[in-house]
Amino acid sequence: MDTIFHFTVYDGDKAHALKAAREEAERLEALWSVTRAESEISRLNHSEGTPEKVSQETLSALRYAQELYRVTDGVLDVSLFPLLSAWGFTRDTQHVPNDEVIARMLARRGIDALRIEGDTVTMPAGAELDFGAIGKGYAADIVAARLREYGVTSAILSLGGNITVMGKKPDNTPWRVAIKDPSAPERMMGVVDLSEESLATSGGYERFFIENGIRYGHILDPRTGWPAETNLLSATAIAKDGRGADAFSTTLYILGLDGAIDFYLAHEGLDFILVTSAGEVYISEGLDGRFSLLDDYAGKTVNIVIKSG
Repeated sequence: MDTIFHFTVYDGDKAHALKAAREEAERLEALWSVTRAESEISRLNHSEGTPEKVSQETLSALRYAQELYRVTDGVLDVSLFPLLSAWGFTRDTQHVPNDEVIARMLARRGIDALRIEGDTVTMPAGAELDFGAIGKGYAADIVAARLREYGVTSAILSLGGNITVMGKKPDNTPWRVAIKDPSAPERMMGVVDLSEESLATSGGYERFFIENGIRYGHILDPRTGWPAETNLLSATAIAKDGRGADAFSTTLYILGLDGAIDFYLAHEGLDFILVTSAGEVYISEGLDGRFSLLDDYAGKTVNIVIKSG
């Protein structure tokens, strides 16, 4: 998944649990990697409308991806691989494609038209998948379930910045997870307390390129085919599962401040930390008392979004 995973467990059968967790992560990588010709995602991407049998894990992820597409009104779309390739975000060299190429790649989206019958998936010809927006979070959920089989109740899983915590710390206090300052990513802006939850952050501050003096981030808006035009520097989503945190951090970032707040108000099981391009910080009411700014940012106002009352 093109990142580093760190798994730390504090109880249960630690040695066997960690071995099983690593094997599970590597198995999922082998199923979902777009760069491995033998992976299930690669086979689907090259199926050209021919039905393909896939594993239960891939079936579950695809059903979830279709649900996300509907829930987010198309803002979260895992069938953007052709568009990502056109921008060069799937390789080392990026450039701005012309409008004709963008339109042609947008026409190849197809998660909504993908058909699942039993253990068989039929992709629309030309459509290609990339689990970049859900894969790490989904993997965290599967790895956590595997750890529980070995009696693990206290653990922290870091999958490329996506954080899933199991239970509480060994001293029975919540885990404290740091949040980066998106305008200075080498610095930590605040901390949030988590227990049996997952956290993911999306932003354009780590993966981008500059062409003709204009900065282009890697998070593409499926509605336009261009990098998201958002007034957010970063969007952190907190949910009970890793897949939700992963997917909704991307969704909130693309939607921008007002759209993110509207989405939060309309959906349950989601909390957020939003940092705007003006440096403002917004949190959902569920994080009131659980999120705090670090000393260097103590003078900054934290705006709390209330869902009820």
